Amino acid sequence: MPPGPGQLSSNAMGKVYRLLSKVVAVGQDALGGWVQLERPLTANASLEWAPRIHDFAPQISNSGIEDLTIRFKWAPYAGHLKVSAV
Repeated sequence: MPPGPGQLSSNAMGKVYRLLSKVVAVGQDALGGWVQLERPLTANASLEWAPRIHDFAPQISNSGIEDLTIRFKWAPYAGHLKVSAV
């Protein structure tokens, strides 16, 4: 989910911040538990929001491309750095 509209919103439960990122580390220190995300947050998320992290594991099956053909206009090779843009 790229940064942009829709990441920060409000609903009946309060403020909602959406960011899809991989969790790369989880730990515990004197201040409490923490998680390290692969991507930086794009908003100032406060502990006053009572943040929660949800697991996101989409079920993907039978995906791919079959019988794909890419055709290019045939032209003789003009030489290195001599190909014209068409």
